[in-house]
Amino acid sequence: MNIWNFFDQMPGLPRAALIGLFVLWAGLLYGGFFLGTYRPDTLHRIPRWARLSASFVLVLVAWLLMLTWQSPYRMHYARWLALGMTFGFIGDLFMAKLLIRSALYLPFGMGAFAVGHLCYLAGMMQALRAVDLPIWTGRFVGVTATWLMIGLIGWYITVYRGQSAGGMLYAALGYGLLLCATAAFAMNLSLQTTAFIGLFVGTLLFLMSDLVLSMRLFTGARWSHLGDVVWLLYSTGQMLIVTSSLFFPESLNGS
Repeated sequence: MNIWNFFDQMPGLPRAALIGLFVLWAGLLYGGFFLGTYRPDTLHRIPRWARLSASFVLVLVAWLLMLTWQSPYRMHYARWLALGMTFGFIGDLFMAKLLIRSALYLPFGMGAFAVGHLCYLAGMMQALRAVDLPIWTGRFVGVTATWLMIGLIGWYITVYRGQSAGGMLYAALGYGLLLCATAAFAMNLSLQTTAFIGLFVGTLLFLMSDLVLSMRLFTGARWSHLGDVVWLLYSTGQMLIVTSSLFFPESLNGS
């Protein structure tokens, strides 16, 4: 079932709600960028309320999709994505210093995002079972090892280089490797079936946003619209991840 058939067969009210949420998300994120006022002190053009609201809308999208599916594989897959997006939103609240105002906002935020990615990985494991893809094949191991190496190099360039050793630096390494593992699993799924290409692109955009944010947090990088770049990459990536259940192949639905 492709996305257009899904919209055709979806009951009227849930379909209208989903389309409305997509429009609202795009309006908050991209409308906030084009209509917002740039603030050099925060490196943002998109207002904070619009950024966080867009993230919350994706939480609603994720749970709406989970409640829509009836087939076991797709429903469980979407449930893990919804849980992951929920923890991602909690991470957004921590990073915005709305839950904790002290310096602890960073480890708590990273922790929430890490839990979210563990949920995404659990959903991908569900998809791996659906496509009957073993994780110990040479290609799977090679792709995963390559992405972990990319994560290590990215951490060295954006976090470690020029910094003194510290606990947060190595916590960032573990977090970055987790994001790379998520991208690796998504890439392996997309190589098995093109239905998961959107999922892979979403994890890639999330990883790119994290690398840019790491430059800001750990090396003090500051350039115009840096914060907007982070959010445009991050939120678009999250959208592609949580909506990937729309493209879940009908042949994998199970019974």
